[in-house]
Amino acid sequence: MKKIFLLFTVLLITSACSKKLKETVGISTAGPNEYQVQRAKALEVPPHYYLPDPGHSKTTYSNVKGQGEFNEGEQALMQDMN
Repeated sequence: MKKIFLLFTVLLITSACSKKLKETVGISTAGPNEYQVQRAKALEVPPHYYLPDPGHSKTTYSNVKGQGEFNEGEQALMQDMN
């Protein structure tokens, strides 16, 4: 019972302590400083994606896929697109 009372008392006392003491003991951590925020690097698209050039007006599935044979489902979709 004494241990529980002592623990409760310590928690009560430390809750009333200053922020600096709490950070020293390790009870709370400091938040980020909004004046030291850095800009993130710009996102880059990896070159291995087969994306069409932005200048082309019409893009078809065959341009994106590249070489290869179409299966039955892909052929049906190509016929529906045309």
